[in-house]
Amino acid sequence: MGSSYFLPKLVGNARAADILLTGRTVDAAEADKIGLISRLVDEKKLMAVALEIAGDMLDKTPLGLRFTKEVLIQNQHAPSLENAMELENRNQSILCITPDFFKAVEKFSQRKKSS
Repeated sequence: MGSSYFLPKLVGNARAADILLTGRTVDAAEADKIGLISRLVDEKKLMAVALEIAGDMLDKTPLGLRFTKEVLIQNQHAPSLENAMELENRNQSILCITPDFFKAVEKFSQRKKSS
C-alpha cells in the first residue's frame, strides 16, 4: 500500500529496510523516536490534543491550508530548492490578495493595539 515508497522518505532507507524486511511492529515510542509520527499523546489526552490541533487549523484560512497541503505534497518531488521556493512564492502572492488576508491583517493590528 505504498509503504516501500513512503517509509524510506520518512525514516531513511536503512530503517525502512529493517522494518519492511523483518515485518516487525513499530510501537508508539519507536515511531516517535524515528520521526514517523508528529507527536506522542497519552490516550487520556488524545481527544483534547486532537481538538486543540483542529482548533489551530481552523484559525487558518481554508485556501491557505489547501495551498500548504498541496505545496507539501508537490515539493516532495521538487527538482530544486529554487523550484520549491517559486511554488511557495506563487502561493503567498495569491493568498495576499484574498479577503481573508486583509481580515487577518486587521485582526493582527487589533491584537497589537490592545497589547
